[in-house]
Amino acid sequence: MESVIVEPETGELVTRASYGLESEFSRGARKKIGEGIAGWVALRREALSLGERAPSQELGRHYKENRRITSALSLPLSIGERVIGVLNVNRINHTEPFGEHHLEVLRVFAEHIAAVIDRAEMVERLGRRTRELEADNEKLSDLNRMKDVFLGTASHELKTPLTSVIAYAELLDDHEGKLSKDQAREFVGRLRAEAQRLLSLIEDILDLSRLESGKLAMKPRNLDLAEVMYAAVETTKPLAQKFGVTIDYQPAIGLPHLSVDEVKIRQVLVNLLVNAIKFSPRGAPVRLRAQQDGACVRVEVNDQGPGIEPDTATHIFELFGQVVPEDGEARGGLGIGLHLVKRITELHGGHVGVNSRPGEGSTFWIRLPVAPEVHAAHSADPGLRKAA
Repeated sequence: MESVIVEPETGELVTRASYGLESEFSRGARKKIGEGIAGWVALRREALSLGERAPSQELGRHYKENRRITSALSLPLSIGERVIGVLNVNRINHTEPFGEHHLEVLRVFAEHIAAVIDRAEMVERLGRRTRELEADNEKLSDLNRMKDVFLGTASHELKTPLTSVIAYAELLDDHEGKLSKDQAREFVGRLRAEAQRLLSLIEDILDLSRLESGKLAMKPRNLDLAEVMYAAVETTKPLAQKFGVTIDYQPAIGLPHLSVDEVKIRQVLVNLLVNAIKFSPRGAPVRLRAQQDGACVRVEVNDQGPGIEPDTATHIFELFGQVVPEDGEARGGLGIGLHLVKRITELHGGHVGVNSRPGEGSTFWIRLPVAPEVHAAHSADPGLRKAA
């Protein structure tokens, strides 16, 4: 005896239960609807009685005479018009074949089996749906917690530079005509730096929103990456000075031009530099380097911070994936900078990564592809290769 069930995902007949001498032949069997004797019964929703020989040429090729089956019954397991499986019962080396009364008894039995299987499948579907809803609910809870953390962090991060902007503006207003040119220049410089920091934070938030909605558009053009790197260094110098960190930048000579969005790639480099500054000890250098790497240009930002644990490194570029060490100095941040680095770089066809060991600092890198025609021209010119 064996029970063959229709698998909802594939629509195939799969042997789920078997008993007796035939179980070794049917274990793990899989047939399509209409294929074989069970498939014939499932397709036509008709019971089939078989003797020692197949009743027709159509079924003859599926009839296994060498398995000593002297009589067999196959019945559809149905719920209304829907067939959910087939029940096969075989007699091995038995002198008496199955009769009509056997068929009637098995029809009643098949109805009960079909009802039980249908209830079991319903319970399984409900259980599966319940587990899916529980998982979705857990994700929603995590998202709500992340949202609360983000809103709290964003409020603080936006308020800090805004407070500084207001304070310096009030100082300039209250001491108008009383400050020396150097003092006024210093205050204006700090005010500009804090305003730029505020603008960068707002731009990161807007870019995250555009990325999630698929509305972040790139505006690529051919440019010298060295110019973008220099602009990123100038943007982050005030923050580095604030935290007592130096930026060691050596321009690369002879790099091929890239077709990138200047504003977004500068934002990527600024986020990498800010991240390195945040976790660097006072007096330590943050190094910015670039070099050609095959058909790509590789940019690296190295710091001498606390390093990253391997488990954390695998999630560092995820949204809110950055974790501040318990013994480290928290220097703020929205937790979206490295995620934006990854997403924007990938939109340019590039890749990101980090090499780090706890206690040995970190090196974050991005690889941006060179346009094929530029790469071919650059590779063919020995002078350019030597300069690079």
